[in-house]
Amino acid sequence: MARNGATIDDLMQDSLIGAMMRADRVEPQALRALLAEAATGLARRADSGRRATAAKPPEARRPPQRAAHASRPRPALPEPRACCG
Repeated sequence: MARNGATIDDLMQDSLIGAMMRADRVEPQALRALLAEAATGLARRADSGRRATAAKPPEARRPPQRAAHASRPRPALPEPRACCG
């Protein structure tokens, strides 16, 4: 996977981010653990999604259709009343 931009280590060494974390009482090690746990969960979810998609026939891999309510016509608005007639 290609990575662009700053790493978590870069961001956590930034003086402004450090000041905000101290003001919010964020523990750097707790934040690192939380981010690592989230990354692991996302990787598992992506991996299980790839396996599930690969097992489906091509016609089942189509993107989901838009919700039915999105295509319903909207009700007409009432005519505006003259305010100063």
